[in-house]
Amino acid sequence: MPSLKIIISLALILQLITGCGIATRFLDQTWVDKRTVYPKPHPLPPLEIPPELGTSN
Repeated sequence: MPSLKIIISLALILQLITGCGIATRFLDQTWVDKRTVYPKPHPLPPLEIPPELGTSN
C-alpha cells in the first residue's frame, strides 16, 4: 500500500496539472452567486453646448 506522502504528492501534482477547473466546476454547482445584475445602459443623446460657452475669448 502506498504511503501517505506518495498519495498526497500525487494529489498535489494532479491538481497542478489539471489546474482549478475541477474545483471551480464543483464550486459553481454548490455556491450561489449573489451579485447584483444591472441592466445594460441605454445610449444618451449628444450634449448640446450653449453658444456662449462654445466660444473662447
